[in-house]
Amino acid sequence: MIEFKTSRSLLAATIISIILAGCGGGSGGSHSSSASSTSVASSSEASSTITKLTSLTKDDSEMLPGNTLTAISTCTVCDPSKTQYQWFVEGNSSPVSVTNTYQFQLADKRKKISITATPYSAEGVAGATETIVIARNQVESIVGNCGAFAALKTDGSVVAWGNAASGGDSSGKDLTHVASVIAGQSSFVAIKTDGSVVTWGDEDSAAVLGYISSSSRDLTHVVSVTTNGGSFTALKADKSLVSWGLILGSIWGGTGLTDVASVILGGYGGLASAAIRTDGSVYIWDDYFYAPQNGLIPDLTGVVSGVGNSQAFAFLKADGSVVTWGGGASGDSRGLDLTGVTSILGRDNTFAALKTNGTVVAWGSFIRTGTMGDNSGIDLTHVVRVFGNGRSFAILKSDGSVVTWGESYAGGDSSGKDLTNVANVLEDGSGYFAVKTDGSVVVWGGSSFVDETNNVDLTNLATVVGNSGGAHAALKTDGSVVTWGYASSGGDSSGKDLTDVASVVRSCSSFAVIKNSGDVISWGTFYDDDFDPDNVDDSSNADSSGVDFGKKDYLVSSTLNP
Repeated sequence: MIEFKTSRSLLAATIISIILAGCGGGSGGSHSSSASSTSVASSSEASSTITKLTSLTKDDSEMLPGNTLTAISTCTVCDPSKTQYQWFVEGNSSPVSVTNTYQFQLADKRKKISITATPYSAEGVAGATETIVIARNQVESIVGNCGAFAALKTDGSVVAWGNAASGGDSSGKDLTHVASVIAGQSSFVAIKTDGSVVTWGDEDSAAVLGYISSSSRDLTHVVSVTTNGGSFTALKADKSLVSWGLILGSIWGGTGLTDVASVILGGYGGLASAAIRTDGSVYIWDDYFYAPQNGLIPDLTGVVSGVGNSQAFAFLKADGSVVTWGGGASGDSRGLDLTGVTSILGRDNTFAALKTNGTVVAWGSFIRTGTMGDNSGIDLTHVVRVFGNGRSFAILKSDGSVVTWGESYAGGDSSGKDLTNVANVLEDGSGYFAVKTDGSVVVWGGSSFVDETNNVDLTNLATVVGNSGGAHAALKTDGSVVTWGYASSGGDSSGKDLTDVASVVRSCSSFAVIKNSGDVISWGTFYDDDFDPDNVDDSSNADSSGVDFGKKDYLVSSTLNP
């Protein structure tokens, strides 16, 4: 019996112990908590043993052609000497370097650079790959009006300089996240990435009858803006139009029109406008009183593009035919075979259409003679490009020859000029420049136009721009710029370092260049809103030497999570 009692006591003790453990009481609860803490500690220790990058940057070398850039990284649980790098240039899917350095190339300018880095442990176990994207924040483009310039930078900010009344002072304006800038006669318009619009510059025209302020318009979701200098028309994402500015003959100015694909300008200074609609129809509004009416052009469909001259429009239809609309001889194409057309050129009172068979049809009237001139003896076949200045035409043919006709003072007479082996033609209001395959240049046109270039080295021209102040600037293939013409309008660029230039832009009486280094140089003269070049009291130096363009490299994005 004693032995039996002992067994029952042992059983009871065992049951009590199980009950206490199940309730979490006693020392059993304490043991459970300790196990949980041990699990957290183990997780933390595991995290600290992961091979990973803690930082990834570029050294202080600037993203300029010829500079060697170096990637710098730090990592944990790694062998830094085993970290692998790859460099990618925007637009290229293959790495340009697989070391920690890369020499920046001229072709890389204005492109983003991506650097990827993968850390490795001493045992060769790879950690996560991280990527940074860097870019050079510098001026990407410049537009100018008669009194100021505005420069758009890589990061979407804008820098302006010149006369304050013309937009040279943009203080107080939110010019960030800008996608494009458009220059008016004495103002600027910036379209931001969110589709909103910022305007600045001359608002004195608000006192003029017919002026509509931008503040009274719904300028949201804008995708593009066209301007004739004094007025503006915005095309919105929903394909509707909104106009503002100095709108004289037609207060409506296209505002409220829907289903618009594009807007083109015509009339002197663009005082007439045409909207090509998504269904191929065309709506016109005219502040110059040359078009027969304002409104929808009857029985015109299938239009895909168009151009304007001083008094008329020419519309290209999807079937390759052309329809003209407008005033007098400038738009009269009756009796002409305008089928099979691929492109149209509009200049002053003239049009020229290039056809798929390589022939050219021209119509309108040259400014001085009032006629189209006699081109009956000219072989207008095998044409590849058409150039014109409103007073003459120059035709580049597939064999590299050039033929011309029109008013002799403006390049219509090229007799005595060796216009063979021509690669390109650059047009000007007073003549032409033919760039030959060997880099030499032939100039013809008015006598003063030609004489001005006698002492200028025009070999290897890339482009030429002339301004209304009587000056020219030519960019050469080696990146240098030469100038000539009216000195105060930019014809005299002495003292300016015009080498390693990427692009040249003009205003009414000045020029600006963007260099491959990101530097900006401008020279010539700015004018106030009366634009009188003879009134020196209204002019100012267009020099940009005191402007801070804030060039620097910056981080665009990073995947790194330290």
